[in-house]
Amino acid sequence: MLKSFAVPKIIYHILIALVFLAILPAANAQLVFFTDSPASNQQNWLNAAASNNEQVTSITFDEHPLGILDSDFYLPTHGVEIVSNNLVNQTILFGEGPAQGNIGGQLAGEGLHLASNYLQFLSAGQLLFNFYQPTSGFGFNTVDLWTGGDLTIQAFSGANASGNLLGSQTNIGEGLNFQKNNLFFVGLTAESALGSVLIDFSGHGGDIIGFDDFQLAQQVNPVAEPSSLAFFAFALALFAGMRRSGLAIPSKALAPK
Repeated sequence: MLKSFAVPKIIYHILIALVFLAILPAANAQLVFFTDSPASNQQNWLNAAASNNEQVTSITFDEHPLGILDSDFYLPTHGVEIVSNNLVNQTILFGEGPAQGNIGGQLAGEGLHLASNYLQFLSAGQLLFNFYQPTSGFGFNTVDLWTGGDLTIQAFSGANASGNLLGSQTNIGEGLNFQKNNLFFVGLTAESALGSVLIDFSGHGGDIIGFDDFQLAQQVNPVAEPSSLAFFAFALALFAGMRRSGLAIPSKALAPK
């Protein structure tokens, strides 16, 4: 028969820490951007959302009144808050898009933007998206983009572009032409929840573009990662094995201080 003996308290504290680490959500916020395939960025992004068991919600401007963008229009029921930093230059219009005439070397992108309400940017401005619900994927269509370059997207862990900068991409669409009114999709996915996303089109002085169909990817039924489950099972098995082996467990090691 094995004789019971005390094990240093530090072992039990380590076991408890392992259990808690195993059940915490993954903190890795690695971003994947979908900007390199003009003809299939959106489908690639949707495929990634499906493989991650995420539900995609589209936010359009069809219900928004024509005129200056109203930052208070979108409510928690929409899943997102849209904040503008330059209301004068950001207007809801109806149509196929800005339809500027630089058609040299044009690309079809993901097709023509069909006539509907869209958000027009007059050369400069920023849009901030705060997420009301856990969101790990975000994307949007640009309309009539020409040689991008100054289109930048940044993702943050906190609301209002606060917290940690999770990642960014600059010079999106540099040298590409999607006039007249063709769609170019920009998307990203993260391994943890996004707090906010900032779109910046402030640097370019000559282009007028449109935005439409913002999309959010959210977990349907969040589940623990297999590695976390295995880690959790290992810690519990080790803990139980020590009990069966007759190792005395000091009660103070498990009691809160």
